[in-house]
Amino acid sequence: DRPNFYSTTGGHGACRGCGEVTAIRLVMATSHALAEDRRRAHLRELDEVVTRLRDKLDTVDDPARGARVIVANARLSEKSFRGYEKFAKLGKPMLQAIDCIAAQGEADAQRFERLGVPRERLRVTGSIKFEIDLPDDLAQKREAMKASFAGNRPVLIAASTREGEEEHVLRAFQQCLQTMPDLLLILVPRHPERFKSVARLCEQNGLTLVKRSEHSVVTEKTQVFLGDSMGEMLTYFSVSDVAFVGGSLVNTGCHNVLEPAALGLPVLVGPSQFNFQSICEQLESAGALKTVADAEGLAHAVLQVFADESLRQSMGSAGRQLIEENRGALQRIEDIVWQAADDQGGKP
Repeated sequence: DRPNFYSTTGGHGACRGCGEVTAIRLVMATSHALAEDRRRAHLRELDEVVTRLRDKLDTVDDPARGARVIVANARLSEKSFRGYEKFAKLGKPMLQAIDCIAAQGEADAQRFERLGVPRERLRVTGSIKFEIDLPDDLAQKREAMKASFAGNRPVLIAASTREGEEEHVLRAFQQCLQTMPDLLLILVPRHPERFKSVARLCEQNGLTLVKRSEHSVVTEKTQVFLGDSMGEMLTYFSVSDVAFVGGSLVNTGCHNVLEPAALGLPVLVGPSQFNFQSICEQLESAGALKTVADAEGLAHAVLQVFADESLRQSMGSAGRQLIEENRGALQRIEDIVWQAADDQGGKP
């Protein structure tokens, strides 16, 4: 008698805390990067998925109630909107077949509405990415990693860097070394298959390197600590003083800026932020994040933040406060799910 919950991606996270819900994961392509000549086919695919999903659920669910289709934690960037707007007539029937879209922000909801989603089927719930629970053993892991660092040095982390981005980061870092010769860079590439090439790049730039995988001591002469491991990003953040979040100095849309903010770190990002646009804007408005244009801008911002302890503290506090104020998206989505499950007619 449990309601069935189908999810395009991340079903387990979406229904976390929803109790007796059957989660069935349905995988399909939703990349914003689809070329324009593929968007029409992509919209037809989405339409077919929604139709078949409804038909499938209508055969196993209560016919009087029918199936409900909910898009949770929905985000639609301006870039994606412009692409799908060209095929709005084709996509409108599919969008109107969705019972509720729980959008991350008001801007996302407005873009969905401009594509044809009735306003009464839109809810602004915030982003579930604000639901950050730091692991209980993080302090222990932090102390263990910190113990391998010689001295008490300022630490800059460049997290989740992408191909072509490390060159910018290393150029900025070398500029910073002229003013802060004891600065340590923790460099964590996004993809493990690039660990070796990034290590070579550091060495080619004349930087002394220690790899996490070697479990060696980070001496006072070490300039770059390469995070060539998986599942330790929060630990890397926890031993750092300032964070640059990658995917933003190359056009890949930025990665998770909330993790360093949750740990009270000042956050620096490049101009490419479309994956976290709303969240970056919120953090920047709160004074927790700074946007830099290029390597020179990154170097300037790093030196500025390290030179001003009160600025570091205020940025860190602002990030933590913003995250705390924006918790609750998961509960709001859960309420929508249960409302849809209990609703005997009409839209949630």
